[in-house]
Amino acid sequence: GINAEYMGTRGPVGRGREEGPSKEEVSSGRTDVLTLKIFALKKDLKDYNDAVKLLTRTVNSFDQRSVVCDQHDQLTEQFPTLTFHRSTRDGSLEIRGPRDEVQAAVDHVNSRNDQAQVTRNEPIDDVYLKQLLALHPDHPAIQQLVADVKEGMQKQGAAPEKLAIRLWRTKDPSNPVAFRLTCQRSLATQAVELLQHGLGQLLRTAVVQRPVRAASPAEEEFLRKTPSITRKAARDCKVLLLGDDSPSAQRSRVATTPAAQQMFAATIGFLSVEVFLCDFRALQAAAIVNPANAHLTNGAGLAGELAVAAGARFQNACDEIQPLEAKQAKVTDSFDLRPRYQHVIHVSVPERTSTSQRTDLHDASLNCLLAANRANIPSLAIPGIGAGLYLWRPCDSAAMIVESLHSFASADSTPQPLQRIILFDRELPVVEAFIQAIRDRASGARGRVQQDLDPEVAAGKYPTHQWFFLDDEAGRPKSKWTPCSYYHNDLLERAWFRKTVKNDTTAIPPYPRDPSKPGGPTQTYQAHLNTTPMKQVNVGTKVERELKREPLHLLALPPGIPPEIAAEIASPAEAAQRPPPSPTAPAVTDIHRPDTLILFGFQQDVDKAEEMVQKKIAKNRCQESIPLPALRPIQLVPLLTQCEIIVREVGKGAATIAHNAVANRLEITALGRSTMDSIRRRINKHRESLYGHEYPPEWDHSQDVDSGGCLVTVAAGAEYDMVAARFGQDGFTSTITRIERVQNCNQWEEYVKRRNTVRGLNGGDANEALMIHGTSKTDPREIYANPLRGFSSNYSRDSCMYGRGVYFAYATSYSDNSYAHVLPSGERQLFVAKVTRGLVEQRSQSDTSIKVPAGNHNSVEGPVGSTRAIILYDVNQAYPAYLVTYRK
Repeated sequence: GINAEYMGTRGPVGRGREEGPSKEEVSSGRTDVLTLKIFALKKDLKDYNDAVKLLTRTVNSFDQRSVVCDQHDQLTEQFPTLTFHRSTRDGSLEIRGPRDEVQAAVDHVNSRNDQAQVTRNEPIDDVYLKQLLALHPDHPAIQQLVADVKEGMQKQGAAPEKLAIRLWRTKDPSNPVAFRLTCQRSLATQAVELLQHGLGQLLRTAVVQRPVRAASPAEEEFLRKTPSITRKAARDCKVLLLGDDSPSAQRSRVATTPAAQQMFAATIGFLSVEVFLCDFRALQAAAIVNPANAHLTNGAGLAGELAVAAGARFQNACDEIQPLEAKQAKVTDSFDLRPRYQHVIHVSVPERTSTSQRTDLHDASLNCLLAANRANIPSLAIPGIGAGLYLWRPCDSAAMIVESLHSFASADSTPQPLQRIILFDRELPVVEAFIQAIRDRASGARGRVQQDLDPEVAAGKYPTHQWFFLDDEAGRPKSKWTPCSYYHNDLLERAWFRKTVKNDTTAIPPYPRDPSKPGGPTQTYQAHLNTTPMKQVNVGTKVERELKREPLHLLALPPGIPPEIAAEIASPAEAAQRPPPSPTAPAVTDIHRPDTLILFGFQQDVDKAEEMVQKKIAKNRCQESIPLPALRPIQLVPLLTQCEIIVREVGKGAATIAHNAVANRLEITALGRSTMDSIRRRINKHRESLYGHEYPPEWDHSQDVDSGGCLVTVAAGAEYDMVAARFGQDGFTSTITRIERVQNCNQWEEYVKRRNTVRGLNGGDANEALMIHGTSKTDPREIYANPLRGFSSNYSRDSCMYGRGVYFAYATSYSDNSYAHVLPSGERQLFVAKVTRGLVEQRSQSDTSIKVPAGNHNSVEGPVGSTRAIILYDVNQAYPAYLVTYRK
């Protein structure tokens, strides 16, 4: 007597009146509602109630679940009482039916899914590691990593036949390689964790990164000048070369902007200063400095890169404000550089010339700071201004920029709009110069304070290290290193000085608790610095605490420092303008600093690359020893200075020079045959200017006079015998009273210059000879003591046999007969002169009309009496080498 009818959402089901859900049902989500209407007579009320109970139990036992399943044909056969529906929304399989059977079907699907194989590509997070693995897809370390992951997965129940791991190349330039992992679905997460753990172990154990170092600064400079050596070694050994900014390296690098590496941080007055090693694209600030020329052409260097990145409107704005005056700074919009930079400060960078000064860089940098401050710019990024196309050394550029920061910060003690400075460059030498300049500028005052104090007192009063104790009292959640107070730091630093410098290992006397701390019980401590680790013992409670000593960061001081000490350590300019900084002020912080080029790769490959670099250095190392002429001490220093300039300019840091005073030689070491050849060519080119003042090795320079010449008596020996033999060469007999050497530096220098010229004109042969010359009634002093000239044709006449010239005889007897100078004592004097004859014009008879030798000749030779003579018309071709005093 009971009738039932299934009703859809809008009417009976199965009678042609079924309609879709209404708008209200769609909005409420009730779109799958079926209603069972039950009709019964009142007399069948009991049966009606029983039917309702039965239907209620049936409805309550019904369930609907969604699972992930690709195929469900077998489920239909295995669970015929269930209905299966594929969702169009997410592709899941909906299972409907009795609750118990639905649960059984879901368990069956999950079990089958867990055992199913899944394949996923796992990328490598480390940007350098994935490039390295792209070079070594079959490296033994990778194979070992895969084997370890497989072994770990099998221990967790993975089926070997369903487990596969391999490294494969992708087409994504930012992820050149990835791991393809195939395993059971239920173990995929564990497999990925094992793989990432293995990659971490690989980075810590098998992979190393080491800076490219050399044994000397010259070798390091050589490697910087010729990076192709390191690049080739890295390429041949399949290791990465980090820090290489060459175009080829940039093309092969992952196409991502390298992150900015903070290298240093400091506080200068109210300015917060940070130093970064990076490209300008990796930074973010309110403004950036554009180091450009006066016309803002922005063609090369950082200026050119900024112009390209900022777009066409940037160059139009530059054209409107140019030309800039020397060291002038102007502000424009940044255009396409946003959002990294909102403004650009253009500055006319002074080029380094012979007349430029380092202070020009200071003024240019200071003008940038003032322009930024006037524009209410809170942060400014400053590159190494001038340390590039404008030829300034990085140390000069950095020193002047840092000095300008101090000038700006000390000009007004009140806070200014400009608060943050970012010093950056992508060249490591410039960044290191920034750091060193900050340290030098800040440490100068501290050094001056310490120099007049006892070293032990200075070690404690103006410490360079901070002491810490390990605070590990019971009840604390974890231990921590706590800095000792200034009072205890002073005591411990003095004790450390006695131990390390004075080698005093006696026990340190007990010391009390810091008296500056109010309250608390009186404690006494005993420090033990000879133990490992060092420790501090409470004499009363016997509680021990570990001690450690670390370098004190620049401008940082131990807590509790007295104000007067802080004022002394502060620079005088800052101390005069502002009170000393608070102990809690931001301290200068050293951050790990990478080197110019870093080899990154597997251990054996990096070792091999380093070996190749060292072999290349050894192969390119050249050494030469260049003899020096015999010079006066006053002339030796300029000569060495000139040689050092040549080596420095040609070698550019990859060559060294040393003076071997014992052997009187220059020892030159250069890296690169081309560099050594250039140095040698340069020295040969300047040989006349460098060696034009060489003096005979027998000269005694202690006898030299400031102006003019002097006579130095020649002692018996080889030099005396040589002159005496020449004096009596033609059979001339006499009694030599003394032989005196003429040392006239000015005359000798002029003679050597002319001799070198004649030598060059005659194929390297100066045709030099010792010849005799007499001065007759002229005092020889007028010849050898004259600071301007020696022999002179003014003592000759136009009517002489071969015209107005200076005559030198081969035979001593000819000069003795007519031209010897006679002293009041009856002794006679003649010069033995050095004469550069060169190409000689031979004459057979006299000719009083001769003014100069004919053609390319350098002197004239003709008969005089029974002998012959050399006639010079350039007085610098002869030098009065010796004055011989004799009796007949």
